[in-house]
Amino acid sequence: MAGSPHINPFWYSSIRANCTIACDVSRFLAMSASRVRPIRTEQDYTRALARIEALMDRERSPAEDDEFDVLATLVEDYEDWHFPVDDPDPIEATEFRIGQQ
Repeated sequence: MAGSPHINPFWYSSIRANCTIACDVSRFLAMSASRVRPIRTEQDYTRALARIEALMDRERSPAEDDEFDVLATLVEDYEDWHFPVDDPDPIEATEFRIGQQ
């Protein structure tokens, strides 16, 4: 067909993929600008826990699900760094277990 525009399928899929990525990035940036921040202090940690608790008690939108997942990961990392739990001594663990019976 002379004169009719030809759309390269690769070009179309590339634009579609870029739009999807841009939408995801925009959604993430909007979410992160409003709520999600690195947890650097005890106050940041307390705020993150409060926000997680608020999100747990209600129906969440997809953006809030993402926020919940990111906050939970940040809190877990903060707790692992600031409140490490050592593995128990094998003998003490055995004695404790025997004492429970």
